[in-house]
Amino acid sequence: MLHVGIDPGLYGALAVIDDSQPDDVLIFDIPTLDVGVGRTMAGTKKRKVVVDEVALARIFDAIAKVGAAHVTIEHVGVRPGEGAVGAFSFGRAVGLLLGMAHCHFMPISHVRPQEWRKAMGVKGDKDQSRLAAKGLFPKWSDLFELKKHDGRAEAALIAKYGERLRKGIVP
Repeated sequence: MLHVGIDPGLYGALAVIDDSQPDDVLIFDIPTLDVGVGRTMAGTKKRKVVVDEVALARIFDAIAKVGAAHVTIEHVGVRPGEGAVGAFSFGRAVGLLLGMAHCHFMPISHVRPQEWRKAMGVKGDKDQSRLAAKGLFPKWSDLFELKKHDGRAEAALIAKYGERLRKGIVP
């Protein structure tokens, strides 16, 4: 069985692990499109980036063609200090991810960040997530090398958490 872990959002990722090859991980960054320049509420210019729905559908199609998959996605909410536009954009990305999984008949589990982080032994910031992912998937450690790869690392850890949860290894 395939286990898909999702760190949602525009700069998140999907990670896929297979029961038959538990030391391997396949990473997909959330595909995005730069749709030009928009204006903030204050009137300043800002680049506008959205999820590329077509590319995301292709990723889910590819995963579904390989075999049965279970999705574990981080259960998230509005972050303190986040504005309405940012929250809406983030929620839209989460909705697209959930919709794609549902359309491909993939069962979904939601996990709070505190739960998977504790179960996977991650304490501290996102750099700790990258270190933990490197330890779990040493031959793929280059996927988690840069600071901006924290979404990849967290998706991989969520996938591993989902696999362990399905096997009854974590409470």
